[in-house]
Amino acid sequence: MNLKKNLGRVATAFLATAMLASLTAVPASAETPTTDGVWSSTTGITAIEFDKVLMLPEKVKTPAVGFTFTLTAADVTPGETTTGANNTILEVKDGVQATVGDNTIATGDVTFTAGQATSAADPDDDDNMIGVNQVTSHVALNVSGLAGKFPYAGVYKYTLTETFDTTNANRADEDDFTLGSSRTVYLYVSLDNDGDTYISGVEMYINTDSGKGGKADGNFYNFYMLNGDVDDPDKDPDDPDDPDDEKDPTPIDNEMTVQKTVTGTMGDKGKAFDFTMTIAPAVNTKVYNVVYEYNNGTDDAPNWVEGSRITPKDNVQISELKDGVYTVTFQLAHNERVHIYGLSQNEVVTATEADYTTNGGYQTTVTGGNVDTTNQNKTSVTFKKDANNDVAYTNKLDTVSPTGLAMNIAPYALLVVVAAGACFVFLRKRREDD
Repeated sequence: MNLKKNLGRVATAFLATAMLASLTAVPASAETPTTDGVWSSTTGITAIEFDKVLMLPEKVKTPAVGFTFTLTAADVTPGETTTGANNTILEVKDGVQATVGDNTIATGDVTFTAGQATSAADPDDDDNMIGVNQVTSHVALNVSGLAGKFPYAGVYKYTLTETFDTTNANRADEDDFTLGSSRTVYLYVSLDNDGDTYISGVEMYINTDSGKGGKADGNFYNFYMLNGDVDDPDKDPDDPDDPDDEKDPTPIDNEMTVQKTVTGTMGDKGKAFDFTMTIAPAVNTKVYNVVYEYNNGTDDAPNWVEGSRITPKDNVQISELKDGVYTVTFQLAHNERVHIYGLSQNEVVTATEADYTTNGGYQTTVTGGNVDTTNQNKTSVTFKKDANNDVAYTNKLDTVSPTGLAMNIAPYALLVVVAAGACFVFLRKRREDD
């Protein structure tokens, strides 16, 4: 009986050794994945750790948003296997539950704060993406509850999914996000010297519509206001089968401008005109980036650069959210504009210029948006993606100078004086004749 038991342990140990051999490319004792999405440990893995990477256009600010990751036990498909190093074929078993009747093994939350600092996106550690930034947070899913639950050494199947955190503080406008696909997770289980099971390795695969796809690099990528392949951010979506054909994600339309032009013979192109703007966000966790720009080119060939043409200005400050809107105050001179980044579909932006008709004699013309019928200096834009949402203000002043006015009237005034004098002489002479 003891011989039979010992032979069983030897066979089990041989299987464990074979599984560990399939992970020889990974440093022993590492609990975070290598670039090929594999974890391994000779002392036991108690947490599956990975990075959550939120990628967004470089001019867009990080929104306040939260995500929840859930690891659940999964059933295998008939004949399901996985291939380790040296083309070792390993049979996969149904995932074991930590608690009887509950497939959920672990959950983990990650949150990003409004305006959180970003850096240039570099998912492959080779070169930065053009016009794309990222912000990263670490996730650790506790799988210690599986300790002692595995009946045998082997490979067990689980599923890792991601959902939005819908609490008010982290609620996001979900239409602006692209979540990564779920993952198939294989837990490699080995026996220690006492014959007890422990998790010795982990592999992740990206799930597709047709089933398990390629091996994941261990990170979860999300896009915010970007187009592209979220599971492989460097891949060209127009040619996904070519691994060397890379293409950076591109921004989804999220911006608009409010521009100032001054015209007329008396228009002051050095004058700063006061504006007030409100933005009604889709959710109360949104933030925006509003910056000054000026035209460093010509009217026919504009070249807009950040900064101010007349006097230096800091980036526009946005008030705290109040009564459902953000309030922005700024000044614009000729050939200046403000550029608003981070707008979502159907958000309403309202711009109002101070009255320079009563106080200055300017004639104001507004193009873009829906101009208020009771206030011609006010217009509202309901933001639409891939549409022209820009607003332009033109202030014109054509005033005749007082000196010019006197010179124009003088000849006629002189004729009146001469006529009056002639009339006086004529009447006086007539009286003398009488």
